[in-house]
Amino acid sequence: MGRTTRAESQAQTRAHLVATAREILLRDGYGGTSLERIATAAGYTKGAVYSNFAGKRELALAVIDDIRGRHAMTIGRILSEAGTTLPERLAAVDAWAAQALGDRDWLALEVEYTLAIWRDPDATAEFAARNAGVRGLLAEAIRALRAEFDLHPDVSPEETADMILSLGVGLGTLRAVDPEMAIETFTRSVRRLLGLPVDP
Repeated sequence: MGRTTRAESQAQTRAHLVATAREILLRDGYGGTSLERIATAAGYTKGAVYSNFAGKRELALAVIDDIRGRHAMTIGRILSEAGTTLPERLAAVDAWAAQALGDRDWLALEVEYTLAIWRDPDATAEFAARNAGVRGLLAEAIRALRAEFDLHPDVSPEETADMILSLGVGLGTLRAVDPEMAIETFTRSVRRLLGLPVDP
């Protein structure tokens, strides 16, 4: 086995920092977490953290990217691989939505981070670019699903992605306060946006 290169070592350090920060930020929130606490929990000095991230804001953004990336991969896998029929794929979307929408810790981190960067044009522009990337990935998955099952709704894949994400954020917020809020609002809307009957 060869030696670990400097780039590989740095990548491992970053991944470990993100994993540690994810656990602490989701548990204690953005405002309740310091860079020093994350460094200590990860077993690094504060200087080691700064050699990988400009500060807590950049590290928190990496955590949000990681969480979103995991969900995006899950959704992409569901839309392309969860069964051979469209009803099977949509049933898997329903199951994911019931579990993910209303995750209070994830929602709190997203909201806290958004408020923390609210008056910083550069930070908000960067966050907006990340959001656009997520929408783009979802639009591509929707486009592939429509082609596979010969679906021809009036709404474009891009607009469908925007609507699904907006509804997901809104319903997720409501479900974080009231977990009994029905998930069917989301799942029925997804079917409508795909040009399908509401009932699976």
